[in-house]
Amino acid sequence: MSEEGKEQQPKADERIILNVGGVKFETYRSTLTAYPDTFLGTMFGDRNQSMLHPYNGNEYFFDRDGRVFHYIMQYYRTGKIMWKPHADCCSSTVTREEILQEVDFFQISREEIGLNEQHPVALMLDKFVEMLKACVWQAMAVGETIIEIVFAYNNKEVFEVSPDLNMLNDIVRPFAECGYFFLSMFGREIEQHLKTEFAGLSCGLIDKTEDFYKPGRIVLKISWNNRINRKQILGESCLAKHR
Repeated sequence: MSEEGKEQQPKADERIILNVGGVKFETYRSTLTAYPDTFLGTMFGDRNQSMLHPYNGNEYFFDRDGRVFHYIMQYYRTGKIMWKPHADCCSSTVTREEILQEVDFFQISREEIGLNEQHPVALMLDKFVEMLKACVWQAMAVGETIIEIVFAYNNKEVFEVSPDLNMLNDIVRPFAECGYFFLSMFGREIEQHLKTEFAGLSCGLIDKTEDFYKPGRIVLKISWNNRINRKQILGESCLAKHR
């Protein structure tokens, strides 16, 4: 190999700065190329050396979320993404969805890091929460300002919805058997989530249990101020073009 070729050959111990959305991570080229099937492993591989265009000598910019990239960098250094979902963490906690978006972008195998499948109960819980949000939207659409949903423990096929509207009953019915369990186990977190999704919404749980050894019913009460912004709704609807 010529002297010129040797100079162009990348060094495994070459230090690289990854500027991800303004957050800088410094690592060795060899740390990235250890995973050649990933985006960064391919990018910094020997065959692509001539295609790299750093600035400030060894810095490369990526328009991605630097907060989430912390976990991607962990993967290159340890072979693992050490992320755990914690409901009680601060609001800046990275979500599973954010992790998966970056995992896919940087072409890391979901199966390899164990994030390919969501826990079945977590998946059902997500659907339950989406059901509650759908109830709020449907009730708002008919001018209601409060919903009460009752789930029974002893008779899991029985549920009550107030106001007694067919569309609300149809939305809630598929979750009649799991509603009591989810509200008793995750009620506080569900309340907080709904409050963040809907400005001005109030949410509370009432446990109708009369005997510790004989659980009875649990009631979820959701209320809101139904001041409808007519101008906003028209502007975002199909009627806007006719104005």
